Amino acid sequence: MRVAAAIALGALLAFSCAAPQDSSTAAKGVTSVADTAKPPPAPPPVVTGASTPVNTSAQYDSVSRHWPHIRVQVTDYRIGYLTDAATREAEFKWTGAHGDDILLDASDSRSVPKYRLYDPSAKIDRYVLNWTVIQAGSEPENNSTAYTTHMQKWYTAHSSYQLESAFLHDASKCSAGTKTAACRVTFKIWNSARFALNPGDAGVRAYQRDRFKEVLSDADGLFLDEHGSGDFDDNLSSLKIVEYPSYATYKTDMVSWLADLKAAVAPKQLVINTATYISSWDTQLANAAGGAHAEGINNPFRADLEQRWDFMEALNKGGTAVEMVPAGDTPANYTAGGSATAAARRKLFQLASYYLVVPSPTDLLRFNWGPDWTTPYSTQWYKAIEVDVGKPISPRHIMGEGKDPAGHSYRIWAREFENAVVFVRPVIEWSSQTYDDGTALTITMPSGDTYLPLSTDGTVGAPTDRVTLRTSESAILLRKSRMQAVAPTS
Repeated sequence: MRVAAAIALGALLAFSCAAPQDSSTAAKGVTSVADTAKPPPAPPPVVTGASTPVNTSAQYDSVSRHWPHIRVQVTDYRIGYLTDAATREAEFKWTGAHGDDILLDASDSRSVPKYRLYDPSAKIDRYVLNWTVIQAGSEPENNSTAYTTHMQKWYTAHSSYQLESAFLHDASKCSAGTKTAACRVTFKIWNSARFALNPGDAGVRAYQRDRFKEVLSDADGLFLDEHGSGDFDDNLSSLKIVEYPSYATYKTDMVSWLADLKAAVAPKQLVINTATYISSWDTQLANAAGGAHAEGINNPFRADLEQRWDFMEALNKGGTAVEMVPAGDTPANYTAGGSATAAARRKLFQLASYYLVVPSPTDLLRFNWGPDWTTPYSTQWYKAIEVDVGKPISPRHIMGEGKDPAGHSYRIWAREFENAVVFVRPVIEWSSQTYDDGTALTITMPSGDTYLPLSTDGTVGAPTDRVTLRTSESAILLRKSRMQAVAPTS
């Protein structure tokens, strides 16, 4: 068993983690020396006793950013489909009071003016496709996804460009290298038949610049779906493409194309959906666009979560924004652990995972709590999001690792904030996992402050000097000496 020394800034910490009632698996204590920097003076404590709301006096702000410690991103693919006017209006108002960045569904004609009404400073992104076009007849015609007619009209008005050059062609179907509509590269994504566009063609680049500006007329940015390395590889890498005998050249041109589009829409933003892909090419694509919507990346049950943190952190350090979105099925043996329910345990983990990576200021990392579209967002929200942990005063660091009582390797990460200490224990090996008390390890907190465990619902428990973590579990411990009144009423 090996224990890594913690890196602590702004506080003198001495943690120990051990398997409960099993000294043979206990990790040795970890000690680190404080930096001379000190956090600002603390406001008066406002929390006493168990299960106490952090605060019930403040009101929600109608201006983004809604909370100083976190930036919230909402994927809104549902409001446009709500038919009851009162329900729809309530959803617009609630979402405007909570979301800083709002992603709309394709061709949503209703939502922009409503969000402008309820939160004029929210950043609103419209949905578009970039490197594919949905073929005519698969979906209703629009200038976001199924833009064949729109594209044809543009080329008619710009006769110096050849429409057929905008597409990729399959070398196994094109006779003697002749490029025609009949031998275009075609495939399906979801249920939609697609044509693939040619990123090196000057005409399609000019067309997309104009189309993007048109779609952007009332919004702050564009969301380019299906833009991770796997999306390209799954549909193109095995083909013989007339325009690209070398797939490496295609990859280079795609990066160049995104940089060209970013410059065309500036100062508005592009965000590409890199999903869970974290290759070096994904880094290049995201940096070229300036933003990544990492759909599904915040998954408590993936053994590569640490590598995903590295990916997001590197993008942020390079000035690229990331939307951190959760996904993944919850295993049947995932228990409530130290939370009220298994769902609450998972939500707290996702929030703590965000805190391990979040920069200061927070603008380049947006937290998506992962709502579905079948129930009101207000019923899916959890109040722990609103509790102000303050600014980070240390990088994320390993404070203990070894083998747990179930025989699995563990690693516990920590990060200190002005008002809290955050612990996260991710899965770190791909072998069959369990998540119950058989994997539990206990962290003993240092003396010198009073620590109150934050629950997913925004309440805090009684003061404690220890916290128990199972596989894929986290803890957010508030420093009572630094408690701030930040959680508004519902």
